[in-house]
Amino acid sequence: ISGNRPQLVGLRSTDGNTIIPPGSHLATRPLAGGAQATQGYLTASVYSPTLDCPIALAFLDRGAARHGEHLWALSPLTKASVRVEVTTPHLYNPKGDRLRD
Repeated sequence: ISGNRPQLVGLRSTDGNTIIPPGSHLATRPLAGGAQATQGYLTASVYSPTLDCPIALAFLDRGAARHGEHLWALSPLTKASVRVEVTTPHLYNPKGDRLRD
């Protein structure tokens, strides 16, 4: 996988409580008036009772190389900004240990 093309990633709300607004775009800073370049967009957002935190899936430019990075999910509809951490899209049991037990 190479280049700047969007790749599927997982997202977690960094505060562990705030729902990540559906339809958000990903950027390096919160909404502060004025335009900014977005680097990706959400495809799904939900609260995970298993992980006990809000999670989401998104397509992010160079996503596979950006795990651990913090970004902002910006909702153009609600004007909300939520800080998120980029993770693997396999948010639950990424190593498959439960499957092999």
